[in-house]
Amino acid sequence: METQEALATLAAQKERVSWAAQLQKAQQAQQQQKQGNAPAATPQAAQPPIVAQKDPKAEDWFENNSWFGEDEAMTYAALGFHRTLTETEGYKGTEEAYYAEVDRRMKDAFPHKFNGTRQPSENRPAQSVAPATRKQKSGRSTSVRLTSSERDIAKRLGISEKQYAAQKLKLEEQRV
Repeated sequence: METQEALATLAAQKERVSWAAQLQKAQQAQQQQKQGNAPAATPQAAQPPIVAQKDPKAEDWFENNSWFGEDEAMTYAALGFHRTLTETEGYKGTEEAYYAEVDRRMKDAFPHKFNGTRQPSENRPAQSVAPATRKQKSGRSTSVRLTSSERDIAKRLGISEKQYAAQKLKLEEQRV
């Protein structure tokens, strides 16, 4: 378990560095366009190494979101939102509106991680109340088999297959 957690942390940190590099490249390209400098058409070997400039907005965002790189599910969700916002919705990764939208989507996706910031007016399923007495077990097996797609879902959620199977079993028992 410790090794898996260490690998997950390293993978998240690698993604964080990659994401920061993408943001910095976008900022450099934007600055070059503003200055009217087109990138030189010389071979890569002849060009001096590119020194990445730090984006203060990105640094502030990383400091304010310490979960990034630590919480695998939230990190991958943020990266997905980044990709959607920049590739599909036309946001630039250096705009204040971009960071506000990432924060909004993260709070919608993980309200329990942000002290329940979801608005009470939103539709929520009604809380079900357990009966006063429990049903007798019908002799059914307590083993659960996960499909490959269920295993993938558990992996994306950042939980073990055993935890996913336990939740699946609880849901099946509630249906009976």
